[in-house]
Amino acid sequence: MITRQLPLRVPLTDQSQIHELGRQVFFLSERIHDFTLHRNADGSVTEISLEIDGDPGTADLEKTFNDFVDREIRNRWGLPGIEFWKSSRDPGDIALHDFDALTSAGLFKEIAPGQVLLAEGAVRLYRQLDRALLRRVGSRFTAQEHQYPATLPLAVLQRSGYFGSFPQHVYFASRIQGELPVYEHLARSSGTPELGRLLLENAAPVDRVLPPTMCYHTFAQFAGSQVPAGLTCVTSRGAAFRHESRYHRTAERLSDFTIRETVFLGPPEQVEAAVAELRGQVQDLVDELGLAGWCERANDPFFASGADAGRADTQRMLDLKQELRLPISATESLAVASFNIHRTHFTESFDIRGDGAADVHSACVGVGLERLVYAVLTQFGPDESRWPALLGAVEGDAV
Repeated sequence: MITRQLPLRVPLTDQSQIHELGRQVFFLSERIHDFTLHRNADGSVTEISLEIDGDPGTADLEKTFNDFVDREIRNRWGLPGIEFWKSSRDPGDIALHDFDALTSAGLFKEIAPGQVLLAEGAVRLYRQLDRALLRRVGSRFTAQEHQYPATLPLAVLQRSGYFGSFPQHVYFASRIQGELPVYEHLARSSGTPELGRLLLENAAPVDRVLPPTMCYHTFAQFAGSQVPAGLTCVTSRGAAFRHESRYHRTAERLSDFTIRETVFLGPPEQVEAAVAELRGQVQDLVDELGLAGWCERANDPFFASGADAGRADTQRMLDLKQELRLPISATESLAVASFNIHRTHFTESFDIRGDGAADVHSACVGVGLERLVYAVLTQFGPDESRWPALLGAVEGDAV
């Protein structure tokens, strides 16, 4: 392991830019094992230390790093994550429980980096929270509930523009080429260190990906069609996959997790009103559960497109994305839900039309169920007798 000190061409002084840099360093190279941002007394950052596997050449690395900072970080306007709603529970009244304590109580088990097992008590909580969310969707909207496949056609993710926005998160699904000599060669190599390389070399063409969220299934479902007049609402629950590099941590940023997602399609005013209504329903649930939390403006983690700074700032400026955050420690909070207005980005990409000349807009509300379970357990602890009454046993909990 080699440590490299990389000075910034110009210090970063904006704290939101510094925060954004910290969210993206590991995605620059998988050889980066750790990093430290060096701050001056005024809080500005003048240098970064990288612990890196191998010697990439300091001059080239310094140029790559500074070019990235200048292109993707320094041009951000630094719009704050403005808090616009806060729950009635005071975070100071909560004795928070960390992941280790919850694991010791038998609720979680870390299987691999970015993968966490939910044990029996956490699974019951998972089901109850999802049912509470689904009830709120059904009480306010005529929702179609769908169960989508575990994989997504590559062409759908291409059509959505995902590769131009979040290439760092993509996982692929593939298979072995259907030829007997290939099968025989891999069978003979199954116990060798070369197996991983051979699998990649003999993979069939990649035509499936693991979905990063559920809404792409919904857009593909309605692609090339005309939606009925008024508001269309589709809700689903499914596995989502996002590579988090070395940012994976406990149950906070999993590479393999579950989302309850609700998609709205229709006239812009109805779509935006529906997102606001469902956000209010989720906020009411937070209050009913007695959780501490708040909603704030946010932006997606755009990366490597060359226009990321402007796109992230536009999201915040136009208030197109909001997040529900719940505290999980004295200094950290976790985004457990997001509320996203897409305007015509996806409906145009997927040729989703309305009745007449009016544009069809889309939006989605996504809740990370493992994240929500973790935040609830962090705030209420492992003792089920202390959980909110709303999360008591309900009929049908048994598998």
